[in-house]
Amino acid sequence: MVVVVVVLLLLLLLLVVVVLLVLLALLVELLLICCVALQPFDRFFYNDTAGNYTVDRYLDSLTAQFGGIDSALLWPTVRCC
Repeated sequence: MVVVVVVLLLLLLLLVVVVLLVLLALLVELLLICCVALQPFDRFFYNDTAGNYTVDRYLDSLTAQFGGIDSALLWPTVRCC
């Protein structure tokens, strides 16, 4: 009976260790994600003169600065100027 309890406790401990390792791997993955937030009328993202968005130019600059990004958050605002 004692052997069964010890084996069950060891299996439970192993399960806890595996769950903690998975959570640690997810945390490391989240820390390695590079995300930027930008506003729609950022002068590097929007060409005022031509009146169009320059997404390729913006992404090229992010690649040059950071080696690329994983995601971008487009923050909607009202253009005041």
